[in-house]
Formats: sequence, structure tokens, C-alpha cells
Amino acid sequence: MKKWLPLIGWTLLAMSIYYAIEVVFNAGFRQLIQRAGTEKYSQYILIANLLLKIVTLLVFGVWYWVREHKGSYRPDYRGVFSVKNILCLVGIGLLGQYAVSFLMALVRMVIPSIFANYDRIVQAVSLNQGSPVLMLVLVVVLGPIAEEVLFRGVIYGKLREGFTVTQAAVISGAIFGIYHKNIVQGIYAALFGMILAYIFEKTQTIWGAIGTHTMFNLSSY
Repeated sequence: MKKWLPLIGWTLLAMSIYYAIEVVFNAGFRQLIQRAGTEKYSQYILIANLLLKIVTLLVFGVWYWVREHKGSYRPDYRGVFSVKNILCLVGIGLLGQYAVSFLMALVRMVIPSIFANYDRIVQAVSLNQGSPVLMLVLVVVLGPIAEEVLFRGVIYGKLREGFTVTQAAVISGAIFGIYHKNIVQGIYAALFGMILAYIFEKTQTIWGAIGTHTMFNLSSY
């Protein structure tokens, strides 16, 4: 237990830093939107999310880089990106999205009431909201990179210093699910987060998880 407590503490610190950054951005852009009116609401929200992901990537990218180069858990980048591995990662990302869509369709028929928040989020990231190019950059590029650096690079990597692969994957996956702030996304994000943790463990590089996450998000469009 004493060995686990510092790791849980570091995990809570990482998430506290992220949410502090998010609160600052939300407050700042709320003021900007109120002054400018609501006609550019979608555009401002898109820009706010882009900047949030950039700041998240910078903050936790430095954290991950320091841990990778100085900590006890150092990913090995050699021999990872064979054609076979790349095809497997792309396949997991693509098929994962279709599997999620199928399962969510079944759940929607049984419990349609839980999809209200999820449908609003899906609409908010559609290509009809603001610039399609910026939306793709946010959802397909910056989002996966920033989230993988935070949840697999920083959180899962730190948890692995004291937990087994399964334990660290379950804990980091659960945190990834909670991060999405709605039941529907939370369930499949938690499951997908465990898969991404395994990919990170198996490939020993953050880029394997990033590539899979990117293909998962891209296939949703």
C-alpha cells in the first residue's frame, strides 16, 4: 500500500493540473464569448479546445519526456514500426470504432435516455461546426496526441512503476472514461483506454497508442 500511495498521488496531481488548465480556459473564453455575442459561439469553442489541447500537450509532453529519459520506465522505440505492427494498429483503431458504434446502437435501443449528453457532444464535434479543417486537426491530430501523452504516457507509465499491466491499464482506463464526463463516452473510453494501455505496453512507445487513437477518431467521420 505504501508503494502505491505515491503513484496514486502523482496520478491525482496530473489530473488536478489538467482540470486547473481547463477551468482557466473555460473561464477566459466564457468572458470572450459574452463580450463578442453568441453568433461566433461554435468558432470560439473550437479555438478554445484547440488551444487547450496545445497547452495540455506542452505541459504533459514535458512531463512525459522527463520521465521517459530519467525515470525507470523508458519506452524502447527500436523495432516497433514494422509493416505488420502498423497494419495491426490501424486495424484496431478502425475496427474499434465500428465495434463501438454497433454496441452503442444496441444500447441506444435499450436505454435511449442516457444518450442526450452524448448526442450533444457528437454534434459539437461534427464537421458542420466551424472550420472542418480545424475540427479534424482537433479531433484527429491534437486530441489523440495530447490525450495519449497524458493518459498513457504520464498516468499509465507512472502507475506501471508499482502496479501490474492489468492493474495500471484498468486504473488509467477508468480515469480516461471519467475524463469524458458522460456515461456513454465514459464506458467505451474506459474500455478503449485499457486497450491503448496494452498497446503502449506492447509497443513500448507512445506512438503506437497515438496511431491507434488517431485511426479510431478518424474512422468516426
